[in-house]
Amino acid sequence: MDGPVVKAAQKALETGNVNLVLIWVRKNDGGEIKNAFQKTLAVRKLGLQAKELSGMYFFETLVRVHRAAEGEPYTGLKPAGRDLGPAIPTADNALESGKLELLLKLLTESIQAEVREKFKHALAKKKYRADDVDRGGHMLKPMYLSSAILSKFMRRSRVRQAVICITLRGKQRIDSRQPPSETSP
Repeated sequence: MDGPVVKAAQKALETGNVNLVLIWVRKNDGGEIKNAFQKTLAVRKLGLQAKELSGMYFFETLVRVHRAAEGEPYTGLKPAGRDLGPAIPTADNALESGKLELLLKLLTESIQAEVREKFKHALAKKKYRADDVDRGGHMLKPMYLSSAILSKFMRRSRVRQAVICITLRGKQRIDSRQPPSETSP
């Protein structure tokens, strides 16, 4: 497990500071995370197995709540070293280096490729006889290259991954520069 949420959870458990993970969940979910954190800290003292099991409990709870805030299902903890595709590492590198050009290039190329493919498909469907109502009806869907297709693309694409990555990791970096207050959730 090497994702940023789990890394933050590991650091929080090492330091005893739950605020290190609260940036990854919605404010109204902070209570659930604080409760899981306190239980985890208490159980970790009972031995090595208890420490490992309680750590997994906390990681799973945190990631589940985090994924719910993203509107995504929890599908379990992922192993370290898995392929994240190009968007997330490129977004991370952009945030680290302060240089956006490679990320913009990746996103632009991805959008162009998808739109070109849809457009090519729509053009192929455009050729039909006026009397061929079935074929004409089938052409409407691929010709619909308006906001519906682009919106769907944005929801499923590398663009969405990169925007989420930048938003969350940018928030993490901003929040990490400010000392957590005693009243923060």
